[in-house]
Formats: sequence, C-alpha cells, structure tokens
Amino acid sequence: MFPVVLDLMAVGRPVPQLQSLRAGNLEIDLRQRLLLREGKEVHLSPKEFDLRVFMMRNQGALLTRGKLLHSVWDRNTGTNRSLRTYVRYLRKKIESDPPNPSTS
Repeated sequence: MFPVVLDLMAVGRPVPQLQSLRAGNLEIDLRQRLLLREGKEVHLSPKEFDLRVFMMRNQGALLTRGKLLHSVWDRNTGTNRSLRTYVRYLRKKIESDPPNPSTS
C-alpha cells in the first residue's frame, strides 16, 4: 500500500494523493520528482520523469502511442519519434538490459 497525503480541494473534501510509486526495483518520489533504482538516484529529464510516472501509474494497462502522446505531451508537440527517443533514454537509464526490458 502506498502512503497518502490528504489535500483539501476547494469544496473541502479530502482527496488522497500519492507521495510515491513503486514498480520492481524502481521507486518514484512524486513530491521531490526523484527516481530511485535499487535505492540510488537516477537523473531524469522532466519529460523522462513525466513519462515514467505515467507508465507506473498505469501499470498493467495497454498504453498506445496515442495515449502516451496525449497524456505526457501536448498532442500537437509530441511525435512518435520523440516518444521512441524518450523511451530509449529511459530504458538506458533504468534497465539492466535495455534491449530486453522487464515488464514492471
């Protein structure tokens, strides 16, 4: 179970917000915008971070290129090429065997 923080919306109802995400040997601290792999910090660009957060929040879901572009990029600025490039960058930074990525 993930730790939560309560944030009050304008209507006054508490809304739980995640502080961190975990998948396999990765942990993301959402407040500090940090990615840890096996407890060690991995430097990510802002776009790499946003892409990895989206992927971790949607573990197990089919993520199409269109969904990734729409959710992480402004649909008019992101391209399939930029998406492939950022996924390649992420794999190099977080996978022990980038050409054969794990499913977590």
